[in-house]
Amino acid sequence: NENRPCRACLPAVRFLLERVQRGMTRGQVESAYRDRFSPDGVKNIDLNDTPSRGPVGAPIVIVEFADFECPACGAMRPVLDEVIAEHADKIRFFYKHFPLGMHQNAEKAARAAVAAMHQGKFWEMHHALFENQTQLSTENIEKLAQGIGLDLAKFRQDRDSEATADFVAKNR
Repeated sequence: NENRPCRACLPAVRFLLERVQRGMTRGQVESAYRDRFSPDGVKNIDLNDTPSRGPVGAPIVIVEFADFECPACGAMRPVLDEVIAEHADKIRFFYKHFPLGMHQNAEKAARAAVAAMHQGKFWEMHHALFENQTQLSTENIEKLAQGIGLDLAKFRQDRDSEATADFVAKNR
């Protein structure tokens, strides 16, 4: 009604309309609106020490929180890879570890990726873990580490360290 420029207005109206059409109560709609559009709800994501690829200062930043054992995350992998490849000059991609408790090998896979990061091979391990996500036993992860050329003694030490466990927990 006020005819003022507002980048968030149209998305907010669509958001609200969808919730009203779903039959949410006024209180539920207002709560959902506050959660989604309130400046108090904005959370900054610490990207320091986060594995990334793409140009610094890219206009688009994607931060993925994923689990190497998660089938949905694995299915999303080729889609993200394609989008990033098609727009390589415009996207900076960051990966955050979010191992889910329901996945037996997710935590050790995340720690393995951190250990590989310490040897400059995060993305190689990232790729290997997603390609083998149904076979993430400790033995198989060590074979993957060896296959990408990691120093296994250092890999094991880093993987099992408290600092690596803390890094994964902080990501989560």
